[in-house]
Amino acid sequence: MSTADGATARLADHDAGQTPDGSVVSCPARRVSQTHSSQGAWEIRRAIVRARSALISMRLEEAWRATAELKRLLSQRGDPHFARYVFALRILEACILAAGDDFSAARNVLMNVPAHTGDTLAATVLRYLDWRDGERTEDYAPDTADYLVAPVGGKAVCRILSLCVSAGLAFDRLQLAVSARLATEALQLARLRYGSHSPMSAFPATLLAQVAYEQGRLEEAEALLRSRFSVIRAS
Repeated sequence: MSTADGATARLADHDAGQTPDGSVVSCPARRVSQTHSSQGAWEIRRAIVRARSALISMRLEEAWRATAELKRLLSQRGDPHFARYVFALRILEACILAAGDDFSAARNVLMNVPAHTGDTLAATVLRYLDWRDGERTEDYAPDTADYLVAPVGGKAVCRILSLCVSAGLAFDRLQLAVSARLATEALQLARLRYGSHSPMSAFPATLLAQVAYEQGRLEEAEALLRSRFSVIRAS
């Protein structure tokens, strides 16, 4: 059993407010426990932020180190409210595996994320995996993004990925105009949030260049790619 699995089991079995022999914990001990719990939560959140930041920049080795630290921290915690961080760990692992093109392993990790968590990023990554699988035709995971609501904070990553998957699906179906509109929207959002030459911009720019190439606009396709070659190679 992995450390994350062990943490999950302890989170499920832990009986808050009791010692291992079943006696009730005193109030001072509870206050000490709450202080330690708060400190632990901040450490865990910092590890999550480090992993997400590295993933967005496609620094996958650094992202793996941050998730390893997150696993270590979670293995030391038994508080029930830490369960949500275990789910966050699973989704981070799946995203890193997907970014590294290990699609089968990413899918296996996502299958262990309970459906009731309602995590939009998990659903979006699963949809990305369906698209990259190449063997499926119409049986894709549904698009759960709410495009009427402006993405806030980290939700921009989910929106960009969702738009790119939709653009890729439209391209595969030769719906080039639709694909171009979706990829353009993703590229504009990526430029606004992460910069024109960030790894997040490279994905929609590559999709948009594909459409331009198919439509005979070779100079436009080259312009989209030339300044991003180093980022594309790295990511």
